Amino acid sequence: LQYLQLGRNKFHGPVPTQLGNLLRLEVLDLATNTLATRLPTSIGGLTALTSLRLAENGLTGTLPTEMGMLVNLNDLQLYINKFTGNIPTYL
Repeated sequence: LQYLQLGRNKFHGPVPTQLGNLLRLEVLDLATNTLATRLPTSIGGLTALTSLRLAENGLTGTLPTEMGMLVNLNDLQLYINKFTGNIPTYL
């Protein structure tokens, strides 16, 4: 699986940790849902990601340091969430 586009579906709850098992995933779009809680650290396992769209949810907490492993990322959308803390230097 390379593209997973599930935006605008009214999904709610946490981002599933199992998404970190999709090692060939290049695009993950979960924008405009009602996802909540912190991002799972397993997100760092998605090292092939070029696009991560999590905008317009209810995500909270700080961004996991494991996101620093997303070295191929060139599109990151995190607006309209409830993240706290500073923007990490690895982004």
